[in-house]
Amino acid sequence: MNQPNYILKTEQRRLILDELKVVTFFRTTSPLWWTLYMAWRWYRYGFSFSSLLVFVVVLIGTAIWSLYGGKTITSSEPVEFRFYDDYMVFHVPEKHYNGANNRQETYTVKYENISNITYTPSSKNISIYGDMHYVWYKLDENNQLIKPAFRDEFLEEIGCFSWLAEHVDIDIVSIVEDNSPIKVEIREN
Repeated sequence: MNQPNYILKTEQRRLILDELKVVTFFRTTSPLWWTLYMAWRWYRYGFSFSSLLVFVVVLIGTAIWSLYGGKTITSSEPVEFRFYDDYMVFHVPEKHYNGANNRQETYTVKYENISNITYTPSSKNISIYGDMHYVWYKLDENNQLIKPAFRDEFLEEIGCFSWLAEHVDIDIVSIVEDNSPIKVEIREN
């Protein structure tokens, strides 16, 4: 197998929603339940302007709560950037989305198929855009691969993104530019 010219092992940020599952369920479905309750109430007791006003105010409040509620905790997880002669690999050995959707992700892209790589210093976000092959494996509760891959596709003009962890102090732009023919675009926002 082809050996990489350079491997960068680092960590990326991971946001974890810190709340009970029942709270998450209620928070995300409360606008629906509130709408059903008000429809039943209007059907049973009749429509009034004051009940409409209360409904709109509470619906807006629960919609905002459902979108922005919940406490998040920042953690980190390992990632690798592997640079070869004519392609690069972005590998996440353990990507934890939630208890039921943990997986290993690998994105492979030839340098000639990269349309753009951007880096935003304020958020430490590096984004790779282009035609790439990606492979995702599910992980069991012990973080062991479940084979075969549940996603193994080649897609045109997609992106993969990594928000480097806060404590990571590397010059990712120089590393990418020194180990590939790609020029990284710096974004200020």
